[in-house]
Amino acid sequence: FGSSNFDSRGADCCQLLHAVSRSMVWLSFNSAITPAEELEEDEALEEAGCHAEVPVALPLRHRWVVWEQLMTSGGKSLSYSESTRQTATCETVEEFWKMWHQLPQPS
Repeated sequence: FGSSNFDSRGADCCQLLHAVSRSMVWLSFNSAITPAEELEEDEALEEAGCHAEVPVALPLRHRWVVWEQLMTSGGKSLSYSESTRQTATCETVEEFWKMWHQLPQPS
């Protein structure tokens, strides 16, 4: 690779990155980046009630059920149905993560 070839490709990359960064939309509370007028417009829309509604609960596509299989001690054997029990269920994203954080990690 010659240095002149590398320099021309490097310059092309810099020009491309500069063009892309100018076309990107940035949200900033720095008035040098986002003019104060734009921030005031967003606040006015929120005050007028023109904001996207976030659902209270984000439903999962399917209901999740977590089962636990109990281990027996002393060589005692149990049938599958006797050694398996339902531990938790969840139908929303919030319920899922609450359940997930409370589940013991496998050993």
